[in-house]
Amino acid sequence: MNEIEEFIKRRFDVDCHWTEGNCYYFAMILCWRFPHLKKIYFPIEGHWAVEDGEAYYDFNGRTERTLWDVYYSEDWLKKNDIDLYNEIIKDCTK
Repeated sequence: MNEIEEFIKRRFDVDCHWTEGNCYYFAMILCWRFPHLKKIYFPIEGHWAVEDGEAYYDFNGRTERTLWDVYYSEDWLKKNDIDLYNEIIKDCTK
């Protein structure tokens, strides 16, 4: 288990809908604690997670990159489709 997974397990023993409506907030928390992580959005699942270049992380811990194929980084969305990004954020934070 790596440092990110240990942090998730130690700090979040109760699921507060982190994968069902609060995934963006969970990704924000992980990026705050681990600044090298990048927020990413999976449009098919409608889900935010983070990546470290090797794997994705969300409340469930580490997920190998091969499991989810279609995603956009938050930076890419902001740069290339700000309207879509704003709509996603509006949806995720209401």
